[in-house]
Amino acid sequence: MELAKHNPDKLVYIDESGIDKFISREYGWGLKGNKVIGEVSGRHYARESFIAGQLQNKIVAPFCYTGTCDRILFNFWLENFLLPS
Repeated sequence: MELAKHNPDKLVYIDESGIDKFISREYGWGLKGNKVIGEVSGRHYARESFIAGQLQNKIVAPFCYTGTCDRILFNFWLENFLLPS
């Protein structure tokens, strides 16, 4: 494998995750014949996200932001947070 050729002490594992502040379900479960009642106040939500690396079991270059990650944001994080660390 190509990965096996590299020193494991220098490998950085990267992950991005996020949490939506608003979650809605289109359907619900209830007794047959009874309407499931719930309140949904629209579909607008803010996503809080986090990106970081892991190097030798340590978290490196953590970065929190609002929204989703795209190529521009990932490259910004890479150049300004991960590479300097």
